[in-house]
Amino acid sequence: MAERPPPPYTPPAPANVFLYRDNDYESVDAVQYYHKTDKQRRTWRYIAIGVGVVIVATIAVVVGVVVSRQRSSYQTSGIKSESPYANLTRLVTDTTIQNKQRIFVVGDVHGCITEFNRLVDAIQYNPETDQLILAGDLVAKGPDSIGVIRRAKQLGAMCVRGNHDDKVVRLKTFELQRGAKAMLPPNAVMPEGDVMDPLKFNNYHTEISKAMTEDDYNYLASCPMILYLPLLNNSVVVHGGLLPGRELHNQVPYDVMNMRDLDSHGQPSASNNIGESWTSSWNAATNQSMRVYYGHDASRGLKLADYTYGLDSGCVYGRQLSALEVKTKNLTQVQSSAVTYRALVNPPDPSHTVGVAVGEQVYAMEPDPEISMLYTGQAPGQVPYRYVIMDTSKTILDFERFERPGIEQANMTFNEVFGRPWNKLSLFSLPQIYPFEPSDPGLSKLYDDGTIATLHFEGSEADIREMHTNKMEKKLSVSGKLSYIRQSIHSCCRNHDTVEQIGHVEIKIGGHSSRNWAKVPYKLKIDPVTSPQGLFRRWELKLRPGATDPTMLREKLYEDMLQSIGVLAPRGAYVRPNHRYLRETIHGGDPHVRMGEMIQGDAGKGDYAANLGYRGDDESSYDDKVYEVKLDEEDDDDNSSMAMKHLIQFMRFIATYKPETIPDSEEAVNIWQPKIDIVRYIRQLALEWIGGNWDGIQYSGNNFALYRHPDTEQYITIPMDFDYTFGNGLEEDQRHLMTATSWQEFTYGRKTHSYLWEKIKATTYLRRMYENTLKEINERLSNPDILNKRVESLAYLIQHDVSWDRSLERMTVGLTRPWTGDDFLKSIDKGMDDEDELIGLREWIKNKYQAILAGLSQE
Repeated sequence: MAERPPPPYTPPAPANVFLYRDNDYESVDAVQYYHKTDKQRRTWRYIAIGVGVVIVATIAVVVGVVVSRQRSSYQTSGIKSESPYANLTRLVTDTTIQNKQRIFVVGDVHGCITEFNRLVDAIQYNPETDQLILAGDLVAKGPDSIGVIRRAKQLGAMCVRGNHDDKVVRLKTFELQRGAKAMLPPNAVMPEGDVMDPLKFNNYHTEISKAMTEDDYNYLASCPMILYLPLLNNSVVVHGGLLPGRELHNQVPYDVMNMRDLDSHGQPSASNNIGESWTSSWNAATNQSMRVYYGHDASRGLKLADYTYGLDSGCVYGRQLSALEVKTKNLTQVQSSAVTYRALVNPPDPSHTVGVAVGEQVYAMEPDPEISMLYTGQAPGQVPYRYVIMDTSKTILDFERFERPGIEQANMTFNEVFGRPWNKLSLFSLPQIYPFEPSDPGLSKLYDDGTIATLHFEGSEADIREMHTNKMEKKLSVSGKLSYIRQSIHSCCRNHDTVEQIGHVEIKIGGHSSRNWAKVPYKLKIDPVTSPQGLFRRWELKLRPGATDPTMLREKLYEDMLQSIGVLAPRGAYVRPNHRYLRETIHGGDPHVRMGEMIQGDAGKGDYAANLGYRGDDESSYDDKVYEVKLDEEDDDDNSSMAMKHLIQFMRFIATYKPETIPDSEEAVNIWQPKIDIVRYIRQLALEWIGGNWDGIQYSGNNFALYRHPDTEQYITIPMDFDYTFGNGLEEDQRHLMTATSWQEFTYGRKTHSYLWEKIKATTYLRRMYENTLKEINERLSNPDILNKRVESLAYLIQHDVSWDRSLERMTVGLTRPWTGDDFLKSIDKGMDDEDELIGLREWIKNKYQAILAGLSQE
């Protein structure tokens, strides 16, 4: 037993901590953040690329993009090498078993000794007259692997080898041959040659192998790869499956123990979503007479067909342990009594282990073989618990400074994050001031309000190091695998509403001036060919660092307000507008739609701002860095030229438009509406003044896109990048913009940055529409009584993750701010000492609301 965990810790509420006791929030006390040691911080530096806490949205803050060594994906074709330490009997034929009265095949036990004993009792098993056959994976994941081995041996159970059994046997064989000292290098890989699943000595199976006696080892090693029972209806027992059309003696051990699917070429795969189950082909064969009993595929659960019998019903994942009587096909199941605990943890040293302390007992947890950072383990429920980190001697090195309430009803926890005291919060939502028509086109499962998801990127360490060392080189990128993990309950080991794993993902450092900061932004690009569903129908994400905002809330809050006023804009994971994004939002995901043209306006790359100023009909008069045509994959240069011609026509219309000739009526809207969605454009500009968005359209001629709808030929403006809002980044000018009562002061005395806006505000009817919109948004949305509730909700959501983020060393050298976790809460109310951080978020909201109220009353 591991060292007893410390007594429950109830820290005092530190000053300036938001404490909520409403029913709107999960009932958790504020807890003091536990700062990591210098050693831990150094370790995290090499693991975490950085937290984009501002990215949360409805997503969720992206807790971090973590890098680790690129693991080989399963290759399923060809002959696989067998480990020299496998000690494997490939095929055993038994011609006497049919003489037993009853023969039971049992699915994966996975160390669940309590359920195994209950199942034996339930079938009233008699070793003298009955026979028990275990379909592999006696060990790993559950609480007592050694107990299961010894109980199976005591019962005289026959067995086949599972993939987890195989790993334990190989490790024990190596230890018996080379001695325990040979297994000491924690990061070393066993010298097994070219095997499909090479083992490290710190693999979690090592603990089981070390605990086995020689008798335990002899029993587990005796389990053959295939148990053939020719006189029992020509039956076969295996763990994973069999390749149709291949003789039993020619089956490949790795495939038999690991396969779940057949890919499009008919080759076996360990994945359960790469093709279709091998059982489909087996049962479809017209000349089939062999019956196969197997386990391994818990995600599909109990699957009884004509010639195949899948018996892994997910006991270790909180479901059932199953036994099928072969002669009568009677099924017996017992419900798992344990809770499966799941936690996202990054131990500071590879040799450290993770456990869950339930009461005074610590139960070991094992790393998920496919999802980095995720640990799982079984332990009793109904008792308060916490997660702990231990060294190799089981001494507790770190533990959560709070207790989690006991699991009463569920059989599995959320994907819980070490050190974060909640899993999902019910946050205050902003009212929908102006509806989307007919519905919100930006909705996606990616945006789950009240949760913080984790993005974990795995790629080459050398490539990632080079990308950060040369961060100003915009073409550098790294390819790898992306895991997306969210805190949601799921009924089995995988639920793709909760865990998504995507290959062929490209990551690169993004931004322009933001590259100068030590904490940099990232762009993620998912290959739409290999991942046609993307990440919840999104293929390009931008991870915003929040390096210039001490609150890490401004950008998220501004995006929430755009959604509230019915304006389509990047949200949640801050997806940059592109054709795939527009296809999903504006065109409802229709793969056959003819896409329109998109041009991005940028004031930071060229010689002037994207002010939509007409410079004549010659395309060469326009800087392509200011007006960047974004082509679809199938577009060519002719499409780019046509996009600019249409934009020039629009700019010519703006230049020749005479506001003084336009009637003061709805006709003013009708004149503009065929050219541009003028109603939503006016809403955007009203919000720019309310939020002090000085890096947007009016003030800077920057950070927007124009999409020309292919059917209506109407431009739709899409704003982007909202970090310089609510008093952030413009030094003393911001205080004037916060208190100015007239909206015209936003651009007064400045060079024109939007000729379109100049014409709009000079049109009497449209100017009045703008002022009415400004008034309605100010009263119903930016009113401090409303907006501050959302601010407080988001602050509570990300509070602990901000502290975690600010404890990390950065991956690049650059500008930094000496902000701490305590500064986060302070900066929400008042500004920092930096010249461009003089205004607090709630300070801006209060003063701006009052200034607009005063200004409109004077109009």
